[in-house]
Amino acid sequence: TLPARRHSSPVISNVGKALSHLSEDSILSLDPSKVDHSPFQDRFAADQEAEAELEVLKLSIATEGQKIPVLVRPHPTKADRYQLAYGHRRLAAILAIMNEAERSELVKIKAYVRDLTDRQLIEEQALENGVRENLTWIELAMWALQLKEAGLSHRAICPVLGLSEAGVSHLFRVTSVIPSDIVYAIGRARLVGRPKWTAFADLLK
Repeated sequence: TLPARRHSSPVISNVGKALSHLSEDSILSLDPSKVDHSPFQDRFAADQEAEAELEVLKLSIATEGQKIPVLVRPHPTKADRYQLAYGHRRLAAILAIMNEAERSELVKIKAYVRDLTDRQLIEEQALENGVRENLTWIELAMWALQLKEAGLSHRAICPVLGLSEAGVSHLFRVTSVIPSDIVYAIGRARLVGRPKWTAFADLLK
């Protein structure tokens, strides 16, 4: 029997293009305290699992160094500061290392620096989310909502999230009904998938 043909995921294809682009950028060493988070929120407050993962990453960077640079843009309104496009966990780990260091001024973060519009920044941020495996279903739904508010159409959101149009519609079916403050109060809900969130949304109607 012939092996099934493997189709390339749009997300993986986009990652390849991004890596080619990044290889052309120079890597700079920046003061981590001058890097602000993205203005677009793609993560919920850290839970115990996320905190444990951060400790592991922090130990890895402290022991072996930062292997993968983050991506930042010059801050659009503050001189000598930057905004993060992606690398949230790496930044958090390096800031924690910096806070514990005897000479904090020696702690640096490796970063690609690129001029990005808001739309480009959110697309780069979405690209990292697309290949990250630890977003829960509701985090993905709330991130899709941010992409929509940033001006991306449903069709444009599909390849970014690696979902079909039906899959994206399911996300919006929930976020259009459940208020954001309730979603954030519930949290990441790691073991809860689409059926329960959809049922909850139907009850709220």
